[in-house]
Amino acid sequence: LMEYEQRATAAGNGGSFWLVGCNPAVLEVIRRSGLDQRMGAQRMLANAREAIKRFQALPPTANGQ
Repeated sequence: LMEYEQRATAAGNGGSFWLVGCNPAVLEVIRRSGLDQRMGAQRMLANAREAIKRFQALPPTANGQ
């Protein structure tokens, strides 16, 4: 996941990597790896509805519009 996140968000490619709806066991692995610190709470969301809402609130250049 860390490698994919790095490739997806590399400067200049316009990509973004978000995690949505992870169960507690997955969240524990993410915390142990440090990926949660790299991504921040803004890209780790509880459900798809919250993720869509946050994505739509991004400036047009940040959400691909």
